[in-house]
Amino acid sequence: MRTRISYAADRLRNSYWFVPGLMLLGSAVLAWVLTRVDDASDPQDLPWAGELIFSGGATSAHEVLGTISSSMITVAGVVFSITIVTLQLASSQFGPRMLANFMRDRANQMTLGTFVSTFLYSLLVLRKIRDEDPASVPHLSVTVALLLAVASLAVLIFFIHHVSTTIQAPNLVAAIAGELRRTTDHLFPDVREAEHARPAPAHADLPADFEEHGRRVDARTTGYVQVLDVERLVAVAREHDLVIRLDTRPGRFLVDSTPFATVYPGDRVADEVATAVAASVVTGARRTAQQDVEFPLRQMVEIGVRALSPGINDPFTASTCVDQIGAGLCTLAGRELPSPYLVDDDDFLRVVHGDPVTWERLVAAGYDQLRQCADSHTPVYLHILDALTRIARCVRDASRLEPLVREARLVVEAAERNVEAEADQEVVERRYDALLAAVEGFRAGSSPR
Repeated sequence: MRTRISYAADRLRNSYWFVPGLMLLGSAVLAWVLTRVDDASDPQDLPWAGELIFSGGATSAHEVLGTISSSMITVAGVVFSITIVTLQLASSQFGPRMLANFMRDRANQMTLGTFVSTFLYSLLVLRKIRDEDPASVPHLSVTVALLLAVASLAVLIFFIHHVSTTIQAPNLVAAIAGELRRTTDHLFPDVREAEHARPAPAHADLPADFEEHGRRVDARTTGYVQVLDVERLVAVAREHDLVIRLDTRPGRFLVDSTPFATVYPGDRVADEVATAVAASVVTGARRTAQQDVEFPLRQMVEIGVRALSPGINDPFTASTCVDQIGAGLCTLAGRELPSPYLVDDDDFLRVVHGDPVTWERLVAAGYDQLRQCADSHTPVYLHILDALTRIARCVRDASRLEPLVREARLVVEAAERNVEAEADQEVVERRYDALLAAVEGFRAGSSPR
């Protein structure tokens, strides 16, 4: 249940309409409250009000609110147009998968919400004014409308600055790197900070006849796995005394009516149990970072690969992606990846991840495609080797060094094939030697830092 609630909350936070919708509701409540205050008393009678409160008549108030409402809806249309142009530029330069980052940008959502909320507030206050009744002028409400109009101008200036900043490649890559850090902290919390965390088993054996007597469960939807409700799976497995092996993970693509899990023993798996297992998987049209730590890595890789294409030929952006990927992997290097074996409260094995996230897979996801597309760009090879060296100095487990060395060897081999200048090849070799020195220092027991 908590997983489902978290998924729904994440969908709402990342939608483009939710924050503006809340702000619209807030503006309606504010208009209702302030007009009631105006009906109950006249703020102009307060000794401290002075020139702070709007003092015009019904005609002036009508013109002020009409001007504010008409201008706000016009500016809201301009903001929407700027957003669409920004999305088009981002899609063509960085790839269509970057659009979601702009859509869930909180500043963009709040900017649109500010203008439409000011528009709605002005309309709701405007309906209270009657030209034939001078006493119907809600002085305090009109004053707040003027303040909201001034605030909207400030938000417009901020929005123009924000859009021109976020569309720059280094800032976009940094924003994705920040999402990677947040996903890492959520999925792989630092065990040093989780003092009372219950350790999961590092290894567990499935029953010997698991394949023979297990029942395969088919997916009921088609799409990318966005969320796996493992708590629900453990509860179902415990209730019926089952062991479930998942052959998929967040980020994988599922096809309807194809098997994605095996449940043992199969003779205890009724149709309602299979339905409950299938319902634990939430799919969608695209990958998300809620449970998929590879997704932010893939986003940065996509930007880097596009930058290395002959049509763009921008190794500087690719190098920025390499550095930020290295920073994310440095954080992951010091975290314990979750055990693929999940037990219930009585320490009975209930769920096994047959396709778990591994350190080797994360390193490959970060650098394989960039290395393959680097071609003759020597700076990209050098940045990859430097990043791998920094990662080697962040690891706590010596077993995580070998994937880094393997990736570095592949980088050197690619440079030997693609880089013609011997001097450049020698520089690549020296960076590779620096990585090996850091690795040997760690294995010798000295601090790699």
